[in-house]
Amino acid sequence: MSANNTIVIIGRVGKDPETRTIASGKAVTKFSIAVRRPGKDRDGQEVTDWFSVDLWGKQAELAADMVRKGTLLSVAGACHIDEWTDQSGNRQKMVKVSADSFQLLEAKGASNDGPPAPQTGERQRRQAPAPAQDAFFDDDEIPPF
Repeated sequence: MSANNTIVIIGRVGKDPETRTIASGKAVTKFSIAVRRPGKDRDGQEVTDWFSVDLWGKQAELAADMVRKGTLLSVAGACHIDEWTDQSGNRQKMVKVSADSFQLLEAKGASNDGPPAPQTGERQRRQAPAPAQDAFFDDDEIPPF
């Protein structure tokens, strides 16, 4: 069996991305993304994991134009752990994602404090109607999946 290193994460961008062009002319965009874990820790607090993300080439250029602090997105790529020793002599680790792709998960300009921006025009007309309530389950008995 061959191994496969693939990760898909969904979260919010922690700060505006930084984009630069390397000597070969290829663009690289870097940003961090916060992903909330399900459940809570022993103290009842929500736990958030932070991932560092690198995008290259055309994806990097698109992210530079479209992604901002607070943007909700999905990122897919390969995961690795960077390890180093800081100036104080302490070993540090960071989870990094070398992303192949990303996808915006909310309308451009939508606030992360409120509901998504309303759809208008053709997009609204083409939106599928809400499914009818499933008669098989009562409201209290809907399975948690």
